[in-house]
Amino acid sequence: DRRQGQTTVTSGDCRIYPDKELTFGDNFAVVGDLQRRLRDAKLLYLSLVQAEIFCEVTKSAVEELQRRRGLLVSGVCDKATWLTLVESSFHLGDRLNYLTSPLQRGDDVAELQELLARTGFDCGRVDGYLGKQTADSLTDFQRNYGLVTDGICGPITLQALRRASRHSGNGPGVGIVR
Repeated sequence: DRRQGQTTVTSGDCRIYPDKELTFGDNFAVVGDLQRRLRDAKLLYLSLVQAEIFCEVTKSAVEELQRRRGLLVSGVCDKATWLTLVESSFHLGDRLNYLTSPLQRGDDVAELQELLARTGFDCGRVDGYLGKQTADSLTDFQRNYGLVTDGICGPITLQALRRASRHSGNGPGVGIVR
């Protein structure tokens, strides 16, 4: 198997996309999902809201997310806000990271880019998008570290990358593997 026993972890992949914008006063099951994701992002305490009701506290949490992520601050959970919230919920290791179309994006990809840069593998600007340059850097790391060069950051590659990055300190490092 090309993927070295790497498996897909489905945490975060079960997405419920709202078919409309979520706004103050809405009362749908998807509002409960929104509230849980805001809680996971440390923007909302569930004890302060009524479950599945888009209340003032939920609106304030949405506005804070929008502010932090450079989105239009409206307090409305529109498509851009929802996608940003879902993408920010991924942590490196939650899913396999590899070049896809459309591009994978999220906080996990940004963390992967930071680890690659720290170990001396230039993936360009850390932007949270897994494009060709990041994929090439990942494959280059795998080749230099003696791993299967499949371009997939799964458990084995991630373990090796974390091990290698421990030796480079903080910030961009010099490749210790090459």
